[in-house]
Amino acid sequence: MEIDMEKRLRDCTRHMENLDYTALSQEDIKKETEDILIQIGFLQNDLILCRIRSWVLIICAVLAVIAVLASQTLPFYIFGIIMLALMVWSLNVFIKRNKGVNQLYRLYDKLSRL
Repeated sequence: MEIDMEKRLRDCTRHMENLDYTALSQEDIKKETEDILIQIGFLQNDLILCRIRSWVLIICAVLAVIAVLASQTLPFYIFGIIMLALMVWSLNVFIKRNKGVNQLYRLYDKLSRL
């Protein structure tokens, strides 16, 4: 699923950047506007899931750090390292997707001003 959304974002951005905005008719502008809004909707839903996953992993990482400080045993160290790595990964995915959705919003704004 991660790869599908990244591919969708990349393809949609590439399509919108390659459009010849000066040659679009009003029907083409309307169709492109509808298409980009649909893609933004899909990506916004995915962004919400990324945000939820990130918060869950942040909470788990904090709990893991507390467990490490409380018990200082090897399993808790391993658990803490895994949770911190997953948290960093999840936040990285969220930041990249958020930037991509913001870029689509800018392209939508450019298209809607025509």
